[in-house]
Amino acid sequence: MTGWVRAEDPSAVGAVRRKAVELAEAAGFDQVLIGQTAVAVSEAVSNLVKHATEGTVMVRPHPEAPATVELITVDRGPGMADVARALRDGYSTSGTLGIGLGAISRIASGYDVHSLPGKGTVLAMHFTAGRTPAPALRASGLTRPIGEETVCGDGFAIAELGSSTIVLVCDGLGHGHIAAQAAQRAVELFFDVRDQEPVTIVQRLHAGMNHTRGGAVAVARVEPDQVLFAGLGNVSGWVAHAEGRQGMVSVPGIAGHQGGRLRQYTYDLPRYAAVVLHTDGLTDRWDPTLLPGLFSRTPAVIAAGLMREAGSRRDDACVVTVRPGREAEGEGGRSGQGQEGARVGQQQENAKPGEGVRFGSPYGSLRLSPPNGSARLSPPPAPRGLERSAPPQKSPLDESTPRESTPRESTPRKSALHESTPRKSALHEDAPQVSAPRENTPHVSTPHESTPHESTQHQGTPHESTRSRHGDR
Repeated sequence: MTGWVRAEDPSAVGAVRRKAVELAEAAGFDQVLIGQTAVAVSEAVSNLVKHATEGTVMVRPHPEAPATVELITVDRGPGMADVARALRDGYSTSGTLGIGLGAISRIASGYDVHSLPGKGTVLAMHFTAGRTPAPALRASGLTRPIGEETVCGDGFAIAELGSSTIVLVCDGLGHGHIAAQAAQRAVELFFDVRDQEPVTIVQRLHAGMNHTRGGAVAVARVEPDQVLFAGLGNVSGWVAHAEGRQGMVSVPGIAGHQGGRLRQYTYDLPRYAAVVLHTDGLTDRWDPTLLPGLFSRTPAVIAAGLMREAGSRRDDACVVTVRPGREAEGEGGRSGQGQEGARVGQQQENAKPGEGVRFGSPYGSLRLSPPNGSARLSPPPAPRGLERSAPPQKSPLDESTPRESTPRESTPRKSALHESTPRKSALHEDAPQVSAPRENTPHVSTPHESTPHESTQHQGTPHESTRSRHGDR
């Protein structure tokens, strides 16, 4: 069993349980934890079969820590009006295994759940053995192939370096194995230069994918208060939170074949915001304000929620979400949204600092030094940029249709990581102006030196580049 499984009949319970046990044994779980993992997975999938509409489930090694087993379930209804009640011991609506969601949450090393009546429920939980360091819960990614294909032509990679998280999303041209080969090559190249600036990484991908079919690529370096972004092709990038979103700019082209001058932009990252990258297998019409509470959850739940709401079955799909490292602080509570009152549980007893945590993709993993400490996400207050002392001014992020910034080029040719002059975000200005991200312009030569026209972003829709007619789907 690989990828997503439809939870439409009881046979799905056994298939997912067997895969979870196989992964647990490979990760070195003892027999007690293997048994607990099997029970929790069986109960979660049974709930989908009995109560959900269009339920799907995935069990896999965790993208941030392959020695951890992760289970993600997604459905389209009916949802739970009171998640806090469902987490209480003894609560049940029909004859399941009888242990309930509350007991599942205690068996798991960590869990998160988001549910909206009429939309459905997303549940993510993971199991970590003994002294194995737990995942940092700073980033996650999901892929889903077109139709009934078993191989997805989209791919992603995640690297955690200190307080920064670097992510790659690649949309290989076409579908199936040939597109997957292009995405796999992008992931391999990314691992080699993951500590470079995003624009340098994209340059390396562009040069190294010339013997593949090619694809659209985007790289984001997420820091505690800003995100550096570079893209070639139509991979969408967003800074999103409960009040709206802001698009990030890619240049037109196809990595490995054609493209003009590569560019890098720097965007302010408001507190409690998340960075989202996705391929065109997800429509860009999703609206954070229509998904209350989702963007206060862990990256795995955010990614699964967006895949459900915006994903298309007519194309390969990939979505990656990142929360800044500063969010893994403090003790948890319950969300301010009445529909989803579940806390994020993270047990990390006896976890040792230093090396050992891996980050991964569908194509491999690599050991890196992780942050340590338990993580529980607290309910987010309104972003500070939206707090106004004077009522007459209205921030652009308060509009029903969020606007994107128009990037402008900066004169200095140095990275924003080394700039000494602080900038003031438009979120903190009194006048209703949209922030203009500064471009870090280390000039990067590419096989085609002509400069393509960059599109101006309008009303929350990131620029989707036009591929060659041989690359169109």
